[in-house]
Amino acid sequence: MRTKACLALLVLAAGILAGAFFLRAGPVDIAGATGPTAAPPPVLDVPAGVDLGHWPVTEARPVQLRVGNPSDQPVKIVGVFEACTPGGCVKTSTELPAVVPPGAHLELALLCTRWAPGPYSCNFEIYTDIPGCLVTTVRLTGTVE
Repeated sequence: MRTKACLALLVLAAGILAGAFFLRAGPVDIAGATGPTAAPPPVLDVPAGVDLGHWPVTEARPVQLRVGNPSDQPVKIVGVFEACTPGGCVKTSTELPAVVPPGAHLELALLCTRWAPGPYSCNFEIYTDIPGCLVTTVRLTGTVE
């Protein structure tokens, strides 16, 4: 009889200790526990728009577009959309594909042309390998005189 009482007290003490541990440690969520969490995807730091100002119709407007990578992962710029319309063109002379290292930047050399005087406006698209954000658009505006 004495052994059964000791065993019951031991089981009770173990239950109290286990309960105290779980109360102190808090709940354990094993629903999504599949290993270490993935790092957030990298991002590009580019302006949403660039004002090119005024320039003569007889000249092409050179532009240096700074593309930054504030993340801790490299970003590969795989290409750009070089738009050409009856009103004008935007092209790049930067060799692509190119990698923007973590914490660094890349200067894209653009050349904007317009065939007649008037407002200039176009979307310049940068294509990357960033999951969920494969295209980044920059609006280029200005006035050709």
